[in-house]
Amino acid sequence: MRQKYWASAFWPLKCVQCGAMAAPSWWSGLALLPGPFVLVFGLWLSLTYRSWWPISAAVVMTIALYHLVTRYFPLARISGGEVLAWRVGAILATAFIVGSVALSLAGHGVAL
Repeated sequence: MRQKYWASAFWPLKCVQCGAMAAPSWWSGLALLPGPFVLVFGLWLSLTYRSWWPISAAVVMTIALYHLVTRYFPLARISGGEVLAWRVGAILATAFIVGSVALSLAGHGVAL
């Protein structure tokens, strides 16, 4: 069960019986989509009302959401090509973000 928490499209699990790769389904991603927004909203409420409880509640809600989705949503098959596409996409996105930050710090404007 612990392995399922670490499964992703970047590093899928391998079935011990059939050898197929499995990763969280797209439904898992859709269910987890509110997580970052809950954290940002909790931070905003904490800063607005100068209280620690909104961000604390947001962190607890986000962890609970992740746990419930990971526990009750099944994994889906994923191909080697999909894993490669996710990894290349992550490298390109990371390079873009790092390059944009470096150019911004150097004083160059970056048009998104």
